[in-house]
Amino acid sequence: MVKLVNTLDSKSSAERLLGSSPSTPTTIRMISPECDVRAPIISRLVNEGVSDMTKHFLGRWMDHYLRFYNFITRTADTSKARATLYLYSALESVIIPLPTDPLLVLCVLARPQNWFRITACTAMASVIGGAVGWAIGACLSGSIEALFAVLPNAIAGPEKFQHVQDAYQQLGLLLVLVGAFTPLPYKIIALSAGMFGYGLLPFLILSVVGRTARFMIIAGMARWHRNPRTLITLLSVLLIAFGAGFYLLH
Repeated sequence: MVKLVNTLDSKSSAERLLGSSPSTPTTIRMISPECDVRAPIISRLVNEGVSDMTKHFLGRWMDHYLRFYNFITRTADTSKARATLYLYSALESVIIPLPTDPLLVLCVLARPQNWFRITACTAMASVIGGAVGWAIGACLSGSIEALFAVLPNAIAGPEKFQHVQDAYQQLGLLLVLVGAFTPLPYKIIALSAGMFGYGLLPFLILSVVGRTARFMIIAGMARWHRNPRTLITLLSVLLIAFGAGFYLLH
């Protein structure tokens, strides 16, 4: 990946990208891969006579953006960050209301060559968390009041649980597959499966399929985000699957 760099070393990295004037000489050298998408824009700004004020503003903005991007990817490119991702994925299947996907995207962006292993470990951690949720539900022995006492209302309130209960009556264990893939509250589905006496093995199998498929698509979008055809294909598959899941529920 390449970017244009002003030969004057005294300027900031972004200002060197844009140059101080259209006539400023430039050279080409290899740098970090995140700049390849901006290189054509930078070249156009340099060669089409954009005003110095505009180039200075864009240069400062790009400089801050690159610093932030590099900080995020450096932070995510550590074993501690990946361990945090796996732990969060497991807890998200039990009690944490916020999804795992943003953390997964950051870790994949930081280490794209290992995207498959990172995604597989994230999916397995999520399924393990789902198994814990199933066990908690089984221990509650069908006591909905006990479930409400254990979990906060934001996670397992009566309204959310009633929706899941109605969906189980319509779809049975197929709801596990739908909930594992779509934005439905997977933690409530896991707890409900244990409470209603659904088998652990079928629950785990459907969870593995659903969580792995979802995380693979999300991670694939992050891995090939610079490839428009692949990105659009994966996004289309994700949206179609989401739509199919919600259609089954209605």
